[in-house]
Amino acid sequence: MDQLFPPALASRKGIERRFIFGSDFPYRVPEQLTITTKNCKTEFSHGYGGLGNVWGAAVMPYSEHQLRKWPISLNELKPSYKNILRYMPISAEADNLQKKYPLFTDKPEALKRNAPTDFLLKKLTEIEHHLQRNGIEFGRARLAVDASMGEQGCRYCGHCFDGCPYQSIFNPRYLFENLQKSGLTIHKGFLVLEVREIENNVEVIAVEVSNGRTRKFTAEKVFLAAGHFATTLILARSLNLLNSPINIKSSQFFFFPPFLYKGHRYDISFTLADIFIELINPYISSEQVHLQFYSRSQIIEEQLKSLLPAFFPKNIAFDRVHIIQGFLSSEDSDSIELTLTDKYSDGSKVEIRGIENTSTHKAVKRTQSLIMTLSV
Repeated sequence: MDQLFPPALASRKGIERRFIFGSDFPYRVPEQLTITTKNCKTEFSHGYGGLGNVWGAAVMPYSEHQLRKWPISLNELKPSYKNILRYMPISAEADNLQKKYPLFTDKPEALKRNAPTDFLLKKLTEIEHHLQRNGIEFGRARLAVDASMGEQGCRYCGHCFDGCPYQSIFNPRYLFENLQKSGLTIHKGFLVLEVREIENNVEVIAVEVSNGRTRKFTAEKVFLAAGHFATTLILARSLNLLNSPINIKSSQFFFFPPFLYKGHRYDISFTLADIFIELINPYISSEQVHLQFYSRSQIIEEQLKSLLPAFFPKNIAFDRVHIIQGFLSSEDSDSIELTLTDKYSDGSKVEIRGIENTSTHKAVKRTQSLIMTLSV
């Protein structure tokens, strides 16, 4: 199976693009949409299931701290969080994180711990008071993965980044398929261009991507949820906002490799996030930083092979080097500007431009420095 599918595209910046069973279909852009990017690299998804085909399955409720500037509270969101768990599996442990980040289930099931995960969680527990003084909380990763022993439970094959043949990792596509079985009609192969209010109804203008023909759908109401890029583009077209830059917030992510002094030799059985670390430290930012710890994977090993000198014992590095992926708040992240530069009956032209945030580099550097000083 190692040679069955091409590996994810990775570089020193991290995993740049993941494939699903060797296919890049989640990233393909219809020919009716022309995208130009400047000072940024980003992805659109028009595949069935969207980027849910290739996501890392990390899930976490917002904390009261994160919601303090929003006109909604965690208590108001609780019914919706509970509702999600009716159709989405979750792997989680009852630990310290649940004080601020509720589980919304009384009987959580968790994936098996591997050796470095178990070791690191025990070491972090030993220095927990020191971590709390620095605004650090930690716990097992929360993942939209079936950890049960059922038919769709994780088989620990170690190929999470290639696509899960057992459907253990939640994918919106599975939900759509179930909705179809219950009688819902799903129209595939269309690119929505805009929506219009007509008397007491809403008209959806779409183009059939296979032949370029436009088609109109009429409904009493429309729920617009096409992702932040596509939703913004649909609204820009609908409101005729030509050549009007629209700012879109983002969550900047970054990678760095912690080195554990104790090595662990083990088989790769699971490659998604193992541990979550939540950081609120005024020295870094007034906003929260979210960190995800990853153990050994084929991608990490391939990167190490390309970076280490030929004489260096590879197993020493494989057993000790891991990856942390961090996410900054939108307040500390670069933003993106979307501009609809042209629109025609069967398509659109759009420009995406990155807008630099001067606090991003400082927040990343200080986060990395703090985490790397931990003695584990």
